[in-house]
Amino acid sequence: MSNEIEIQKRCICLRNGNEIWVTEETYQKFRKAKEEAGGSILIYISELDRELNTADIVEICTPSQMDDKRRIERGERKCVYGRWHKKREVCDCFRRIQERKKEGERIEQEKEENKPLTDEQRAKNKEIRKSISQDLKRRGII
Repeated sequence: MSNEIEIQKRCICLRNGNEIWVTEETYQKFRKAKEEAGGSILIYISELDRELNTADIVEICTPSQMDDKRRIERGERKCVYGRWHKKREVCDCFRRIQERKKEGERIEQEKEENKPLTDEQRAKNKEIRKSISQDLKRRGII
């Protein structure tokens, strides 16, 4: 793992498909200059030592937005559960979530069933057994 500080970057996507990655600081300067100009202009980006016509810009994205964009271009899609699926892959996220939920409930139920009885529960069970026994004797069953 690198000890360098992660620098926030932005991707300037151009009409011809090229991507220009710049630091957040350069992006903010670029954005300010574009807003001041009003229309499309040539902007010099010192970080890249080149001029850029703002009319050629399609969009400006963060790295995560670029990742999403590339996935979509490959035919992947994101389901309502936030998971990416390959082209033609059927989403079974709901089923998996339900299975995990049932498994969690089953584990909780096992924990509850295997929990030792309290003195109060033992006394209650003893009273129930005693009343059942008396009822059975009264009926002549035992």
